[in-house]
Amino acid sequence: MQVLQQNFENSFLIASGETLKKLMDYHQLKQAVEDVEQARQQRKTYQAKYEEILYRIELVSEVSRIIFQIYITLKLTSKIMNEVTYSWS
Repeated sequence: MQVLQQNFENSFLIASGETLKKLMDYHQLKQAVEDVEQARQQRKTYQAKYEEILYRIELVSEVSRIIFQIYITLKLTSKIMNEVTYSWS
């Protein structure tokens, strides 16, 4: 009877160890999935910020091209008319 009790306790400990190992594996898998999801969210956030920056740069670039065109036009007009038609002040 005591051998049977000891075998039962040993099998219970083995089963508990296996369950604990499975729980640890589950925890690691769950953590990995959460990390992937968090990385995906960060990527979306960074991509949105990147696109916003590109839009701003494009807008600033377009404005600077327009200002440059105005400057060149005024400079050319000044040469044709032989008088100062532009001033940054």
